[in-house]
Amino acid sequence: PSSSPKQAPVADDACPLARSMVVLWLAMLASSGLAMKMVALDLDGTLLNGAHQVSASSRSKLAELAELGVLIVVASGRSGPAMYPLIEALALPQLQTFAVAYNGACCFEFPRGFNHKQQQHEGGAALPLPGGKKKIFGESFLAETTAKTILRFAEARGLLAQVYVGNDIFVNCKSDDHRQFTRRYAELTGCDHRQTDEYPTNAVLKLLLMTDDPDAVVADLKRHDDITQSAHVVRGSPPFFVELLRRDVCKGNGLRSLCHKLGVDLDDVIAFGDGENDLEFLQLAGLGVAMRNGRDVVKEAADRVTDEDNDHDGVARFLTKLQAEGILPSLESVVSVKKHP
Repeated sequence: PSSSPKQAPVADDACPLARSMVVLWLAMLASSGLAMKMVALDLDGTLLNGAHQVSASSRSKLAELAELGVLIVVASGRSGPAMYPLIEALALPQLQTFAVAYNGACCFEFPRGFNHKQQQHEGGAALPLPGGKKKIFGESFLAETTAKTILRFAEARGLLAQVYVGNDIFVNCKSDDHRQFTRRYAELTGCDHRQTDEYPTNAVLKLLLMTDDPDAVVADLKRHDDITQSAHVVRGSPPFFVELLRRDVCKGNGLRSLCHKLGVDLDDVIAFGDGENDLEFLQLAGLGVAMRNGRDVVKEAADRVTDEDNDHDGVARFLTKLQAEGILPSLESVVSVKKHP
């Protein structure tokens, strides 16, 4: 990681509050003598435990780092609605919490005090709740022709497709197996589905094919050039679906876009993940950390591996370890810098 903050410009389309936050953040880190840092975290299998919750110790550790000037970012394959309650529950003490969503197909900026119930009324008048509304940027959609080709592929094989447009997840359930998949996904993410007889194919952020044999479906998809030439195919995590995004979309490119927007050097980012959709994400970051419970291919690609899994506060404990190594700031290191400038 670099030894001093880099004064890269914040993108022109960043909101004034985001620009002022980053300028203030850079100045604080420069005056403290600490290297600039961002911690970017996958959710399922990483920050979230097996009950799909963030533990109290993890929340406490992230809040501690945020108060020390580390920017905490969430990066997930989840849709917006599946992330909103988690962002609210984290309640991080930073002016904005940024998130890479839909595996990099878009990014969000959440204001401090964000209230996810307000998002339920985006189609009309927003409820006058505290905390303000999110902002969305960097959207990357599947081409309409590609979405139609994938849907034909699914129909020919009896696979249930989930199509993501805006805050909605569209499904066309035709069997008990299809309905079981929607129940499993709802239990995982807390999201509802919209039943439809005709899938939308415009402005699709991502598309899932539900299956208990994702490896076979991935292999089948890769035999179809009309799909793979324009879509990025990702094995799902947990493994009961296959994900399809625009060809250039991945968490790594989502992180790159966000860092460019905020003027953050990728070398100053620490990223945590467990699944194959985290590969580029971990490889682009200055320090890529795989979870102990992660897939072998992810551990092999990472710089380091946590000592504990996601059910035993693997992220929080490893962050504490990085503080002890001086890679991340701690209260003790900040006090020491102030005493010995």
